[in-house]
Formats: sequence, C-alpha cells, structure tokens
Amino acid sequence: MLKLFIATTAIALCTACPTFAQSPTQIGQFKAWGAYSYQSKDHTICYALTVPVSQQPTNVDHGDNFFMITQIPGDDTGLEPQLKAGYNLNETKRVVVTVEGRKFYMMSAGSRAWVENEADEPQLLALLRSQQKMSVDSVSARGTNTHYRYSLLGVSAALKAVSMCK
Repeated sequence: MLKLFIATTAIALCTACPTFAQSPTQIGQFKAWGAYSYQSKDHTICYALTVPVSQQPTNVDHGDNFFMITQIPGDDTGLEPQLKAGYNLNETKRVVVTVEGRKFYMMSAGSRAWVENEADEPQLLALLRSQQKMSVDSVSARGTNTHYRYSLLGVSAALKAVSMCK
C-alpha cells in the first residue's frame, strides 16, 4: 500500500501545478521509451515512460495514455510498473497487461492502475526487458473496452538510466 501511495503521489506531483513540483526533465530517449526525472519536495522522482503504438477502438478519444515504470524514492532497486490512462478506468474491472502470452493483472483507481500482486512485479519487469511488445486491455468507467499495444524497444536502456538517476 505504501508503494501505491508513493506512486500516486509521484504521478500527482508530476502533473500538478508548478508551485508543487518542477516540470519533468528528460534524462534520455531510448527508442520507444524515455527516462525522466523531477524534483518533489523531498525526493528526486525518476521513471521510464512510453506511449502506445496503437489503440483500439479507433473511433473514441483515448486521451493521453502512458505506461510507466517508477523508481521508488529511497529504494534504488524498487521499480513499480503502472498505467496512466487518459480517462477514468472502471475500478470493478481488472486491467490486463500481456507480455509474451503471460498475463499480469492490475487494480485501478481513477485513471491509474498498478500491478495487483506485488510479487508479480519482478516477473513483469523481467519480461518487459526481454521482449519486444506488450498489450494492455482495460475498460473505461463508461464501459468502453480498450486495447493498447506498446513497444518494449529501449525499455532496458531507459531503466538503466532511471537506475542511475539520483
């Protein structure tokens, strides 16, 4: 639960008005993934982020969608994968991340989702580093089924940059 709070706070600060946090600084771009940092009141927050290469259905406004992996402040090895949707998610439906046929389930709150079982995070991170694509299926609060495809090209290099971020 602490990780969920930290991640929520990190994203909220990242998108809050400038009086609460600096604008993110890009550390580097690594193919489909970027590495970023920003200074919160107490910590430097570092994360890798990508956007979908395709989204379905094509006839709806998806807003801005991101898949990100945040370094947990004060924990150099702790990484937390999460989804930031451009709309509110249906909190009674799981978000499903699929990499190489392996499914990982996420719980959602508002427009964000986190891996349901923390014990699955290392397996998901290992697959993200070793594969080329990932898909995310979700349901909006309005009931629209959505499907996103993401490229994993560059994720390892982006995470290396995040790990060196202080």
